[in-house]
Amino acid sequence: MAPLPNYQLKTVVECLCHFPAIDKSEQGGNWGKRPLTAAQLEYAQKDPVYTAQIHHRLLQLSHLITPDPAGENLERLTNRYWEIYQQWKILDTEMEHLKERLKSAMIKQEAAEINGFSVSYQNRTSKKVKLAELAKVVYLSGQDSQISLSLTNDLLKELGDLAQGLTIEETRQKISQLTIKQSEADLR
Repeated sequence: MAPLPNYQLKTVVECLCHFPAIDKSEQGGNWGKRPLTAAQLEYAQKDPVYTAQIHHRLLQLSHLITPDPAGENLERLTNRYWEIYQQWKILDTEMEHLKERLKSAMIKQEAAEINGFSVSYQNRTSKKVKLAELAKVVYLSGQDSQISLSLTNDLLKELGDLAQGLTIEETRQKISQLTIKQSEADLR
């Protein structure tokens, strides 16, 4: 919600809530020594104030970025989209290119981590079984199995005419998708 360089209390309070620069010198003081100094007490009293102000500001921002869709100004939304589209497209392409170069270089140079980037590896195992073998095992088990399989278009294609003899349950879902019809040429 808040594009800040970091999420330290000082940064959030100064940038989001527009407080003047916060003096953090007391943070490193000796808080175990009693009695606390007047400066330490003042410093400690401000933390809950800052936290409350941040909470209030984040609630305001939340309402701004999640308005009621029924009241949205569609003209303003689409105009803003096209305003930033070209810049985003250029940056997105460059970011993907940089990430791929970084990943390749880190792998080649065997650098596991550098400047906040890390390369991790995971082994992915796929398990497949022939449908006839699965059916045979289920049949021979003698159990009335209620296992359902999702039939993808590829699987239906492979089954061909055999699919006609199956009792297929269909579930329908309404899925929305935003399609952008304006071409790049229109943006220039």
